[in-house]
Amino acid sequence: MSLHRLPDGRVIEIKDNLGDQELIALQNHLAELYPGYYTPYIEEVERTYLHAIKIFRKYSMKLLSM
Repeated sequence: MSLHRLPDGRVIEIKDNLGDQELIALQNHLAELYPGYYTPYIEEVERTYLHAIKIFRKYSMKLLSM
């Protein structure tokens, strides 16, 4: 376990064995409480050539159907 001091002076104890989802929830909660100090978790978007083709096809089909 580790102790972390928050911007308002309080201390929280964080378990060492938290899972990814628990850590994301903690980060998002701290970002809500202290928006000037913490940022919410933003999942990285897969940016590959195949992904770009899928996006292009999706929006081109929408434009053609108008």
